[in-house]
Amino acid sequence: MANKGTAAVTMETIALNDTTDFSISANTCLASGSTLAAGASCTISLVFKPKSTGNLKAALIVNDSDPSSPQVVGLTGTGTSLVVFNPSSVTFAPQAVGTTSGR
Repeated sequence: MANKGTAAVTMETIALNDTTDFSISANTCLASGSTLAAGASCTISLVFKPKSTGNLKAALIVNDSDPSSPQVVGLTGTGTSLVVFNPSSVTFAPQAVGTTSGR
């Protein structure tokens, strides 16, 4: 996060609207006095640890003294299954009814 303005910004809260699949792992924005000087920047580190498969969404919400507050950053990630078949398909040769194949 960067303060591109000419005055310091007072940092108020930094949160996620959904902590099921996303979390904040580090945050320097609320560290020293809760202000972000003009021209300064800080870091918010996020972790994506999905608890389900599919497209997952959340938002990082930063409340501060800037007139445009809150700032919202959309987060997306895709949870995938841990099970993988190799090969992903098997084709059997023609087989007589009532008999067992060799695969």
